[in-house]
Amino acid sequence: MSFVSRISGGCVSFRYSFVIKALSSSGKVTGEGSVLMQGASYHLQGNGMEVWCDGNSVWTADLSSKEVVIEPATEDVLVNPALILSDLPRHFSWQSDYREGTFSSQPSRVFLLKPLLKSDMQSLELFFDSRGMELLGGRMLLKDNVSATFFISGLSVRETVTKFVPESFPSEWIVTDLR
Repeated sequence: MSFVSRISGGCVSFRYSFVIKALSSSGKVTGEGSVLMQGASYHLQGNGMEVWCDGNSVWTADLSSKEVVIEPATEDVLVNPALILSDLPRHFSWQSDYREGTFSSQPSRVFLLKPLLKSDMQSLELFFDSRGMELLGGRMLLKDNVSATFFISGLSVRETVTKFVPESFPSEWIVTDLR
């Protein structure tokens, strides 16, 4: 798919919002933010959190509590969301066949993906515009009947390589390094 080749070698940026809900409950969790990613590396900002991943380590900072946890990076697409877009063929099986659908009130092409690696994710639907060129968002279903829908806007790709490691944290921050 041309979308996969377009984002595979570049530095991708976009805004996102999401809704997570249990299928057996009326409660939900929402959020929004922005992502800058290249390969398995990313920088995510949103909901009072900031996360950096250089492909080897992940720094998760809670801005209000001034705490950061550093952990090894993982291959689990639920923990490392950059892997969903950065290397689709390695993490998901999918066919070029699509079905017509609607996403966020827009006509769309819907592609169904299945995880190739062991995961709590049952499936992932990706929604593209009616031409199949622009990613509108996705919906994942987890094995515990939780649904997560995410909306993408302003996706752009450039060739610039960005450093995905945070600057040092001020001395008053609590830093827990679990690597």
